[in-house]
Amino acid sequence: MGARGDGRERSVKETLAARYGSQSAAASDLIVLRGQSGVTVYGCRSILLYTPREMRICLGKRSVSIRGKGLRCTSFSAGAVNVKGEILAILLCEGSEDLPFPWEREGDTRP
Repeated sequence: MGARGDGRERSVKETLAARYGSQSAAASDLIVLRGQSGVTVYGCRSILLYTPREMRICLGKRSVSIRGKGLRCTSFSAGAVNVKGEILAILLCEGSEDLPFPWEREGDTRP
C-alpha cells in the first residue's frame, strides 16, 4: 500500500485517494478482484444474501451481487468484506434488484 506520514500503512482506499484524488476513490465504493478466486468490496454496509452461489452486498443505495461456486465470506469488518470461491460474475445493482445469472437470460444451463 504505502506509508503515511506517521509511518502507518495506508488502506487501499487511502492509497487510491492519494494517487487519483479524493473525489474518485475515497468517496466511492471500491471492488478489488484477485483473479477468479477472490474479491474485496469496500464501502459495504451489510450482507443481504449469503449462499454458495451468490453473495449480495449492500453499498447503501446500490448493491453488488457476486455470483459463482463455493462462495464464502472470509472476513467482514467495518466497511469491507472479503469473498473467496470461484467467481463467475459481479453485477452492480441499483437498489435490491433480483437479477438472474447472466447465462439464465440466454437459456444456458451452467451451474
